[in-house]
Amino acid sequence: MENRLCAWWFARYGARNEARGNAQLRTELLAGAAGRVLEVGVGTGLNLAHYPATVEQLIAAEPEPTMRQNAAEAAARAPVPVRIVAAFADALPVGDGSQDAVVVSGLLCSVPDPAAALADSRARQNT
Repeated sequence: MENRLCAWWFARYGARNEARGNAQLRTELLAGAAGRVLEVGVGTGLNLAHYPATVEQLIAAEPEPTMRQNAAEAAARAPVPVRIVAAFADALPVGDGSQDAVVVSGLLCSVPDPAAALADSRARQNT
């Protein structure tokens, strides 16, 4: 899946929205994350700078190549270890029950079957 227009839009407007309060919301969203974490639809990596040190391993899934490249650049500056993978929300490349937390933010409006994506995410979480 390639959508350079969407990647361009996120790169252009994402940073502006961070300054308008999204950065604080990301910090609040991720404050309780710990252990092994999977982020579904990492996009350009706007969440990556906000993960707390309690995250031991972060796998960041993104199917769009340009966004994945931007996320890789953000991962190099992240405070936690990040592995970027090419994957869709309904076919995640980690085993069932293998993650302590799964993060989905700002994604479901772009997924053809949100229920399937959420079910796949839930299966990956260690309960």
